[in-house]
Amino acid sequence: MKIIFLSLFAVLLCLTVNAQYYTEENGVLLWYSVLSEDEKTVEVSGAPEDYFVYNEQTGENEYFHQDISQITRINVPGTINGYTVVRANGFMGLPALEEITFAEGVKELGERTLEGCLKLEIINLPQSLEQINKDCFNFCTSLAEITLPENLYRFGDSWGNAAFLGCQNLKKLNILCKDPQWILTMTNMTYSNSDGEVLPEYTNLRETVESIYFGPNVGEFSEHFPFPNLKSITVDEANTELDSRNGCNAVIWTPGNKLIKACNTTQVPSSVEIIGHNAFEGTAISELNLPPSVKEIGGYAFANCNMLTEVTLYREDGMYIGNNTFDNCQNLKKISFGPRSILQTPVSNCPSLEEITFGENWSLYDKIFENCLNIRLVTLGETYFGKNTNLWYNSSDNPSLLRRDMVVRSFITEPQAMELMVGEVYDSESGTSEFIYPQKLYVPKGTKALYEQTETWNKCAEIIEMEDETGIEGLCRSCVNAKSQILNLSGQRLITPQKGINIINGEKFLVK
Repeated sequence: MKIIFLSLFAVLLCLTVNAQYYTEENGVLLWYSVLSEDEKTVEVSGAPEDYFVYNEQTGENEYFHQDISQITRINVPGTINGYTVVRANGFMGLPALEEITFAEGVKELGERTLEGCLKLEIINLPQSLEQINKDCFNFCTSLAEITLPENLYRFGDSWGNAAFLGCQNLKKLNILCKDPQWILTMTNMTYSNSDGEVLPEYTNLRETVESIYFGPNVGEFSEHFPFPNLKSITVDEANTELDSRNGCNAVIWTPGNKLIKACNTTQVPSSVEIIGHNAFEGTAISELNLPPSVKEIGGYAFANCNMLTEVTLYREDGMYIGNNTFDNCQNLKKISFGPRSILQTPVSNCPSLEEITFGENWSLYDKIFENCLNIRLVTLGETYFGKNTNLWYNSSDNPSLLRRDMVVRSFITEPQAMELMVGEVYDSESGTSEFIYPQKLYVPKGTKALYEQTETWNKCAEIIEMEDETGIEGLCRSCVNAKSQILNLSGQRLITPQKGINIINGEKFLVK
C-alpha cells in the first residue's frame, strides 16, 4: 500500500509542476524549475526531506531523501546547468541552518524564504538582489545583523507587509541600496490580538534595530519611520551625497546641510541649516538643543518625541517651523518660538501642553496649534501676518475635555487681521456647535477699545489693558513686552520669564 501511495503521489506531482529538476550543492539537494527557456532562467528552492523528481532521460520518477535536520550551511548558486537563478525561495523552517549564501545572479527572494530558521545567524545577499518579498526572514530569532545590497529596491510588499517580523535580536542594519526609502518606510508594522494588545513576538525592525550604517552609494531619502531604540547612525566616508559629520549620529544631506534622519543620541552639528521632515520622529530625546544655523524645521520633525517636556526655538533672524512639527508629544508642557518665526500649525495633539509663546514679528499660516486641549496661557508677540486665520482650533465631542479658563497675553497691534477661538464643542445629536473663547485677554495699553470692536476677540470674557507690568498673576511684574531682552543666569536668551531669577533688560527679577 505504501508503494502504491508513493506512486500515486509521484503522478500527481508530475501533473502539478512544470519541468522540475534537482542539483546538489555541497551535499545539500536543491530543487529547481525552469521559469523561461528563452531567457534561460530558473527558480531554486530547498528540497524537502522526501520528494520525487521526474527524470526526463529515464522517463521515471526518482525518489529522494535528505536529512534536513542536519543542514547547517547552504550555498545557493547563481547558475544551474547553464540557467541563471533569478528567484530563490523555500528554505523555511530548517532547524539547524546557521548560514546561507545566495550567489550573484539571484534577483529575488520569495515569500517566507527563510521564515522560522531559528538558528540562522548569517545571511549573505548578492549585489544582484532587487526584491525581498513579505515574510521572507520572519522569526529568524538568532539573526543579529543584515546587509541589504546596492540594487535592492523592493522590501516587503505594497500592502505594508514586512520581511523581518519576530527577529528579536536583529540589532544592526547595513544599508547599501541606492534608494533606501522603501525599506525605511516598511518597518512600522505592528500586530495585535483581538483585544488590541500588541503581540511582542511580532517585533519589527523599528523595535529591534539599534545601529544603522549607510553605504557609499546611498542617496537622499525623505520618508522613513522612526526607530525608537536607535542609538547609532553612520554614513560611509566615501559617500558624496550624505554624511554623518563629526560623529553626530545622524544622516545629513551634504549639499543642502539638511539633517534627514536622527536617533536618540544625535547631536545637531553647527553647520546644519535644515531639520527635515520626520527627522527626529519617535526618538527618545529629552532636550532640544539646535544650533543658531538651523533656519528651517520640516513637518512632523519632532512628532511622537514623548520625552520632551519644554522646548525653546530661538534664532535671531527667524525660523520656519512646518506643519505638525510637534505632533503627539505626550509630555510636552511648554513651548516658545523666537522672533520672526514663520509658523504652519507647529503644534498638534499634545495633551499636556499648557503654555505656548511667540516672539515679536511672527507670521502664521493656518493655525498656531490644533487639538491641544489643556493650554492655559498663550503669549502672542506683535505679528505681521495672519489674515483671516483662526489662531488655534480645538475640537471635541466631550465638552468637559476643553479648557475654559485660557488666558491670552497679546501684543498684536492689529487684531482685526485675525480671528480668535479656543475651541468648538460639536453636539452630534442636535448638529449644533458651541464656540469657546479665552477667559481673560491682556492687551497693550491703549488698544482695549480696538480689541472690543474686533469680531471674535471681543468674545473673550474679560479684556484687560497691560500697564507697565504684565498684569498676569504668577508672572514677573516688570516692564516685560515682546521686545524685551530676557536672559537666565547662564546668559541664555529666553522668550518669556521663567520661574526663578531672570535678567530682564539688564536688571534681575524674581519670578515666583
